[in-house]
Amino acid sequence: MLVPAGDGKIAFGEITAEAAREQSRALKEIGSFGPLARVAKVALSWAQLAALMGEREAEQVRDLDEKTVVDFAERLWLIPPVGGLI
Repeated sequence: MLVPAGDGKIAFGEITAEAAREQSRALKEIGSFGPLARVAKVALSWAQLAALMGEREAEQVRDLDEKTVVDFAERLWLIPPVGGLI
């Protein structure tokens, strides 16, 4: 799974806590009202991922356990939610 990072894209497993915080900041700038409420939830999940990585001293997402990685991939819409987004 590739995600935006800086001027390009990188594999989700290579995301650092700082990159996750940047994703959260960028999404928060989009807004959080009306239909953008879903974007706000994703922004919050990026912030939570960054915090968890700090707690667990993970340099990159791939340093976390598989269950956590899959959970966040779903929360960040890298793996589409069951039933779709609509």
